Amino acid sequence: TVECSAQLSSRHHSTSGPRATAAMVSTGAWDDRAGHDAELRGADTLRQKAWFGCSSVCFILCIVMMTATSGGWNLVLGAGTASTCTHIQNRSVEVHREPRNDAVFEAVCLKGSTETPRSSSLDDDYPSKGVYRCACCGEPLFPASSKFDSRTGWPSFWAPVQSDPIGYTKDIGSMLSTEVHCKKCGAHLGHVFGGFTGGGSGDTGYRYCINGICLSYDPFLELPLTTDVPWTIASEAILIFVIIGVVSFFCFCGRLPKFVQILRGHYRHEVIPEPCS
Repeated sequence: TVECSAQLSSRHHSTSGPRATAAMVSTGAWDDRAGHDAELRGADTLRQKAWFGCSSVCFILCIVMMTATSGGWNLVLGAGTASTCTHIQNRSVEVHREPRNDAVFEAVCLKGSTETPRSSSLDDDYPSKGVYRCACCGEPLFPASSKFDSRTGWPSFWAPVQSDPIGYTKDIGSMLSTEVHCKKCGAHLGHVFGGFTGGGSGDTGYRYCINGICLSYDPFLELPLTTDVPWTIASEAILIFVIIGVVSFFCFCGRLPKFVQILRGHYRHEVIPEPCS
């Protein structure tokens, strides 16, 4: 019959056509389907806005944290930042110099590598006076009074000296943790950690985790420390927002074609008519 043909045709042309329209009117399904489509359209629109809002908020928070925290947008793929370090220490000052392995020294200070934990004699030494200098240029970096036992295997400090000798960059290779280097000569020193997982101490709550081979101890110089240091957070916080933002953005893009169809009114869920008798 004509009515049966129209109903069968509506299986394949549920969005347009006079036969589909006649079938729906004759079966009384038009109003029901229109209301159902309106509900689906509203739900899809809400989900799309939620994905877009979530990704936008996450990306904005990432931008704020990257800009405000130590290192800013100074990104490096490798932590080695020195190009002028000549492994010549300040010979005019009597300092404690560890036996140097030139290959390890160059790999750590120039190329940003990391020494083996507990390989430095400075790790277990906790003097109450003196400063720790850059092993490359002799610049004073950390007061002995800020040194603490972090149980990590590397010399750790919670504050540098007051002369602002530390440079900061974001180390991409270390999951956006903050790399620290000597601001005077650029020699790589280590990383600084903050937040709940940083394991810091003192008034700053930070942990400057420094390779012992990059330091020399001067027991005769006394310099005040400073707690006015750049804001440092756990790098995991930035990574979490990046991951959530990326996932939300791809979910938004994956539903975007359907969302556009809904806005244009072209998307319909198929209504399967009852079989003809």
